[in-house]
Amino acid sequence: MINELIAQRPHKLSIQVFRYVVVGGWAFLIDFSILYFLTEFGRIHYLVSAAVAFSIAIIASYILSVTWVFSQRSVSNKLQEFVIFFVIGILGLLLTEALMYVFTGLLHYHYLESKVIATVAILFFNFTARKTLLFSDKNIGKVQQ
Repeated sequence: MINELIAQRPHKLSIQVFRYVVVGGWAFLIDFSILYFLTEFGRIHYLVSAAVAFSIAIIASYILSVTWVFSQRSVSNKLQEFVIFFVIGILGLLLTEALMYVFTGLLHYHYLESKVIATVAILFFNFTARKTLLFSDKNIGKVQQ
């Protein structure tokens, strides 16, 4: 079971979800750290910092997702795949920004608390959208290079 969780190409949804959560954890650490650094030390507004941090973390998330999380690919053109992955991420970013604005701007939570709340919600959105559109074993939307 450990070998399946860590080393083998995942075919089971449960293994993919586990790995996606691990990848999401790494991406979150990257995102959270950059957000904190830019906001606290760079004195950049938290919403701008969140956008920059999210964009950097999404690149790491893509690389880990295609190499470790998902075993099937619906889109064979890697540039198109990344663009779709990134667009889903941008939708997630917009939702993140909206949630952070609501929790920090309106409800006066600390921006880092808002980020944690938003991250949990966006994790499920991103996994579902990416699994359905990019990493489905049904090859719906298969694009040739």
